[in-house]
Amino acid sequence: MVTVEEPLEIWIAYEYKNAEPVEFSLSITMRTPGNDEALVTGFLFSEGIIRSREDIASIQVFGPSTQPYGLQNQIKVSLKSGERMAEKNFQRYFYSSSSCGVCGKASIQALEMLHQPRIEETGFTIHDQTLRQLPEQLRSCQQEFDKTGGQHGVALVNTGGEILLSKEDIGRHNAMDKLIGQLVIENTLEMNDKMILVSGRASFELVQKALMADIPCFVSTAAGHSRRSRCSRLRLGQQSHVLSRPRRHRTQPGI
Repeated sequence: MVTVEEPLEIWIAYEYKNAEPVEFSLSITMRTPGNDEALVTGFLFSEGIIRSREDIASIQVFGPSTQPYGLQNQIKVSLKSGERMAEKNFQRYFYSSSSCGVCGKASIQALEMLHQPRIEETGFTIHDQTLRQLPEQLRSCQQEFDKTGGQHGVALVNTGGEILLSKEDIGRHNAMDKLIGQLVIENTLEMNDKMILVSGRASFELVQKALMADIPCFVSTAAGHSRRSRCSRLRLGQQSHVLSRPRRHRTQPGI
C-alpha cells in the first residue's frame, strides 16, 4: 500500500475594522488526508494567528472533488477577528512540503518565535527507563506506518510514560499540527506535565511548534541540528532528548 499525499490549500476569511470582508489563500501544505480540521487549527495556532478555538468562527471544507480519492483539498477558516492577521502583516508566502515545513517562509525573520513559552522552572520529569521504552510505544501506535511504511508519528506523553494522543502524517510538521490542533479544539492544551515524542529527527520547526504550545520536553528518535538547538536554547526551559537506540538516549548539547 502506498501513502496518500495530497495538497491542502488553507484559506483565511475575516472582516477588517471597517467591516470590509477579507478572504485569501494563506498556505498550501502537502499532507496525508484526514484530520484536516485539526491540522489547520494546529497550523494557525503554531503561526500565532489564533490563540484558542474561540478565535475561529467556522471551518469549511470546499473545492472540487479530486480523483481517484474523491477528496476536497481546500479548507476555509473564518476568524472572528482579523486583528492578529493585520498586526502581524501575514503574507501569502506559506508553502509546506511533506519533507520541510519552512521552505516557503519569505525571510529568516519569519522563522523567529512568535511567542515566549510559559514553561515552569521546576521542569518536566520522567523516569529514565520509561523514557527508553517510548520509541517502541510510539511505533505500536503507528497503524498507518504498518500499512505503508511512509508515515511519521507524533505523540503526547505524560510523566508516567502513557501515550495520551498520537497522530500520523507523511509530514512530521503536519502530524504535529494535527496533534496540537486537536488539543486546541478540545481546549485541553495544558502541557506542564506533558511531553512530545516524535519519530525521526528533531527539526527546528517541530521544536518551534512545541514551544508555541508551551511543551516543556521534546523527545525525538533521531538527532537534531544546530538551528533546532539554538531555538530551544534561546527560549530557555525546554528539555530535549534523542533516543537513537532502544537502550540509549542523550540530551542534546546546548539545551
